[in-house]
Amino acid sequence: MAALARCVAVVSAGARVRIDFERRPRSQARLLDAIRAWDEARNSAATLEERVSKLRQECCEDALVAGTASSRLKRLMLRRRKRTAAFSAADRLRQRLNDTAVQQLVREADGLIRSVNDSQKPDALWKAYESRAVVFNGYIAEIEESLRGHRRQQTSPSTEPALQGRRREIARQSRPQPLHSSSHVSAPQRHGDPSQGFLPQTIARAVEQFELNTSLMRATLRRYQHFGAQFAAHQTRTIVGDEMGLGKTLEALALVCHLAARGETHFLIVCPASVLTNWEREAGRHTSLQPLLRLHGLQRDRLKRLWERDGGVAITTFDTLRALGRTAIQHSALIVDEAHFIKNPAAQRTRAVAEWAARAQHVLFLSGTPMENRLSEFRHLIRMLNPELGASIGYEDEWADPEAFRHRIAAVYLRRNQADVLHELPDKIEVPEWLTLEGSAARSYEEAVASGNIMLMRRAAFLTPNPMDSPKLRRLLKIVDDAAANGRKVIVFSFFLEVLDRICGAARVRTYGPLTGAMSPAQRLALIDQFSEADGPGLLVSQIDVGGTGLNIQAASVVILSEPQWKPSTEEQAIARSHRLGQVRRVEVHRLLTEDSVDEYMVSILARKSELFATYARESALKAASRSAVDSAELARHLSLLPQNRQVDEIIRMERQRLAIAS
Repeated sequence: MAALARCVAVVSAGARVRIDFERRPRSQARLLDAIRAWDEARNSAATLEERVSKLRQECCEDALVAGTASSRLKRLMLRRRKRTAAFSAADRLRQRLNDTAVQQLVREADGLIRSVNDSQKPDALWKAYESRAVVFNGYIAEIEESLRGHRRQQTSPSTEPALQGRRREIARQSRPQPLHSSSHVSAPQRHGDPSQGFLPQTIARAVEQFELNTSLMRATLRRYQHFGAQFAAHQTRTIVGDEMGLGKTLEALALVCHLAARGETHFLIVCPASVLTNWEREAGRHTSLQPLLRLHGLQRDRLKRLWERDGGVAITTFDTLRALGRTAIQHSALIVDEAHFIKNPAAQRTRAVAEWAARAQHVLFLSGTPMENRLSEFRHLIRMLNPELGASIGYEDEWADPEAFRHRIAAVYLRRNQADVLHELPDKIEVPEWLTLEGSAARSYEEAVASGNIMLMRRAAFLTPNPMDSPKLRRLLKIVDDAAANGRKVIVFSFFLEVLDRICGAARVRTYGPLTGAMSPAQRLALIDQFSEADGPGLLVSQIDVGGTGLNIQAASVVILSEPQWKPSTEEQAIARSHRLGQVRRVEVHRLLTEDSVDEYMVSILARKSELFATYARESALKAASRSAVDSAELARHLSLLPQNRQVDEIIRMERQRLAIAS
């Protein structure tokens, strides 16, 4: 029985509800209906609460006086003066309750009760879930957290110590031993909550106890999002490196709301131009912050002066920030979205951000990929936030114990991965589609190799004289057609405009795009809105550097990468446009690759860079990091030690040699 009780406790603690949008079981439709009723009751009751409270105050005293004569016996016992007062109070109550406004309030309350009690049809419920998945899953997470707290209180004292001891023993046995630890380095004790980024206990406890004011937030924060905002507010100068799709924007807005509720006035958000409108939308939708000023375009200088004088939330781009020059005011917070854009200390945009960061009380860098190619990029971001800590991290740390490295930067760096905190997110299935170059496709590739043009080599598989001779295009169209037959939407990413034009010309379903850098941010959002709101299947075609950053495209559940990219973060960010908070369908990712081509070298480079990021910056992979695994791919290690221009020369040389041997 004791063993069974432990099993029940472990399973109960780990059980999660995941809504199956594909199968749509009846039991989950009933759950959605209950959540719909709860949400409607909470929101509608909030609108009635002030009027009901006012009516209660008006009626309370008269109700007490009238109650003294509520029965014949009570009336006989009362003196004439008190009886008269009771009758007068009853008359006033009757008149007030017959008032038109009060009758309207009663009708609204009755309508709310009927609406809450009347079940909706399953089709309407599933449609509501598809459009408001974040809200529904937020309520489920809230309920689960409440239930877990209740179970912890109900756990028997006799079984809980044994259960905790067993968990500690399992954790101790599964923790990897450092392979390159120094005798003078002692890693702090880890905090065990993945929603808190496995921070050391001393930092995690201090952050947990920080009181965050969310009175200006309209959105409800998940527990991990609330902690992320607490971390940024308590530590003041931080990087939140949550995996793409977890809601870093909300965490940053929660920080601004906390500071604004405390009386702070000046806030600046810096982001890529492609997401400028998205930040403005999110701030207006999820917060009560005012005013929101877009420092961009012809009015930027005038609005900057207005912001400096009156305060508010200013939103601008990296390039515009350089043109704005310096500011004399001490602003309350600087938020930098896609902070990996400032990884190069010599770049002008980096210098501009550094100047503004020096005058900010709080600085928050947001980036799901703070390290894309090498550890020095990560080191530079840390140095901008905390020069002393950044200076203490030397080049030798790349070969030190990654566990100790992560603990050294815990005061400024927090990361959570989707698997840690977003349990309702549907599965992601990644399929490498290896294809063979034959006929005219092989000849096109050989000509590209002979030209020595690496960019032409990367897209040669698409550039056959007859488009339908391209193996990549044929496979892409088959994937799109299969998705359309199942009513699913597809997004295709490529670095090359020529490839996107070929795809648009050959597609057999309704196509949107291409989404390119020539479009304004407003045009990009309008195109994505059209794609998302249209009924039925569709195909969105986008340049990966444009549509792969900062945008929300949850309507698509099939993602196609037309060719490998130089950085894993480029691919991961593109996939995260679809596989993110609010997605209700299983996401399929297809990578189009050709055998015996430059694609093989690109894939090996991506693998090496992914291993480097996993070792030093991705918490979930850090626990299993192994030096032997990092060094396993000889070719990848060889190429990763070269600068990118030398990598290109080396790839071209090796491909020419391979083709010469084959011929």
